[in-house]
Amino acid sequence: MSLIQKPAPSVRVLFVLVVAILVAQVAQTEDSNRSSTPASKRLMKELRDFYESTSFKDGIFTVELVDDNIYEWNIKIFKPYPPSSYRNNIIYKRWKERTGKDHFLLHAAYDDKYPFVPPFIKIVYPKLSGISSGWICHELLTSSGWNSAYTIEPLILQIMDSLDRGIAGKDDEQYEFDISERTDYENWMNEAHPHWFE
Repeated sequence: MSLIQKPAPSVRVLFVLVVAILVAQVAQTEDSNRSSTPASKRLMKELRDFYESTSFKDGIFTVELVDDNIYEWNIKIFKPYPPSSYRNNIIYKRWKERTGKDHFLLHAAYDDKYPFVPPFIKIVYPKLSGISSGWICHELLTSSGWNSAYTIEPLILQIMDSLDRGIAGKDDEQYEFDISERTDYENWMNEAHPHWFE
């Protein structure tokens, strides 16, 4: 009698399975009206696509839902982008040495009107000079700069590149934003996510 050993499932199959389970849990926990909106369907698709992306496979960053809420994501950045960035490599190295954390943490909140309105993105840690509140004021994240074709992977890579060039959070120096748009953004974030300000 010979024992036939079945091969272990591949890593890719496991990721697909994890994503499928995660999407199913999100669909069950969301309010039935909200989970059937175009926003939640688009976000579920983006989440599935992200787990097949180069950024995920190369370990650049990961995405996790906050409390199984498809509208609120934690984004952990593990490697600088672009990878050749000397400045960001130094920043990451110093951050890890000082804190023991191997990643930067961003928080993204999506509206029911997504993808027609941009997500709101905040740097939870580290605190970077020029971005004292943590809110990322980037042209891509304004109604005038947003395009509904954007998805999480290129958006986060663009933000990471901007951080490397030192322009994120310095909107008055780099772009001419409407002051009311910035105020609306901050007010909405204060009301929608008060726990972020603790």
